[in-house]
Amino acid sequence: MGRRTRLLVVASLVLAPLAACGSFGSGSEPGPTLDAGLEGTDAPTPLDAATPPDAGPDAVSSTDLLDDGFESGVNCKGWTLQNARVSLVAGRSGLACRVCSMLGVDQFFGLFRPLTPTAGTSYSAEAWIRDVSQATPVYPFVQLESATADGGTNVYPASGQAPATWSPFNTPVALEPNRLFIGAQTKALGDCFLVDDVSVQKQ
Repeated sequence: MGRRTRLLVVASLVLAPLAACGSFGSGSEPGPTLDAGLEGTDAPTPLDAATPPDAGPDAVSSTDLLDDGFESGVNCKGWTLQNARVSLVAGRSGLACRVCSMLGVDQFFGLFRPLTPTAGTSYSAEAWIRDVSQATPVYPFVQLESATADGGTNVYPASGQAPATWSPFNTPVALEPNRLFIGAQTKALGDCFLVDDVSVQKQ
């Protein structure tokens, strides 16, 4: 065997294992997936890493009308807005709904949702609220509403000044309430409050 032939054999033996390992720097593994963020009309406040959102909505017992901790990961899902914009933020437990006024002074803003009560059954509502306004204090209310026989509305509110720490607002007992409204009257442009752990419970 000549010298040239021996060199070719040695080169083949060295390169064969490298070829079996595949090419280098191919970038075949996908890069990190970017979080698209939370849906909504207002930029969300960064969430506390220790309190990630749950995978789905809160469970409601057979005797209660509502149990909402805003854990669905979708911007305050299930609520209708009135003169307000909302976003999800870190809350009392998990996530909370941040509600901000879109109007000027002395206008009502908030969010509401319809209820489907059991006939002849009374309920009361509770919501935990925290003031996050930059200027003047917010005076929010939690209000159960029920229709009267003549087409009017009975109102069962809980109201007062919201402190800068989480505080419960509990309504009086209402017979067959068909709507829950959580809101405030604007004292200054851009007033905001947080709401979390909302429930409507059978009494």
